[in-house]
Amino acid sequence: MFVFGVNLGAYKSEYSIISSASSTTNCVANIVRVVHDKLGIENVSMSTIRAAGITDIQSVTNNITPNYSEAAEAVGRIVPSLNCRLICQCVRR
Repeated sequence: MFVFGVNLGAYKSEYSIISSASSTTNCVANIVRVVHDKLGIENVSMSTIRAAGITDIQSVTNNITPNYSEAAEAVGRIVPSLNCRLICQCVRR
């Protein structure tokens, strides 16, 4: 998995399948890497919230549940020095 500006240098031309990560991972990985490089990070706890569209309003207002997100694991794979130091929870409808 690759994020431009974070670990793109690890890409090798012989890879036949690559992933550019999710939108959450692309956003978080850049911020976390800069903060970690400049200040150092011991642990990170992050939350994501799924936006509701106009057709989602009824279900969102009646059924908001906390869930586990794999974004932390993905960022840990992209920035190996932060592996197992991130926790992410998300709110979904």
